[in-house]
Amino acid sequence: MKITEIIPIGTILLTIPLFIITTASNSIIEFMKSNLKKDLAVELY
Repeated sequence: MKITEIIPIGTILLTIPLFIITTASNSIIEFMKSNLKKDLAVELY
């Protein structure tokens, strides 16, 4: 019973940071893309 109780908590503790990291990295990538587009637009005009 103790092992089965520990496993879900462990998976939750592992999945939450991974989820945060993935969402953060995705938002950073999108931010970088938007900045690159702005820089390219400035260079073109």
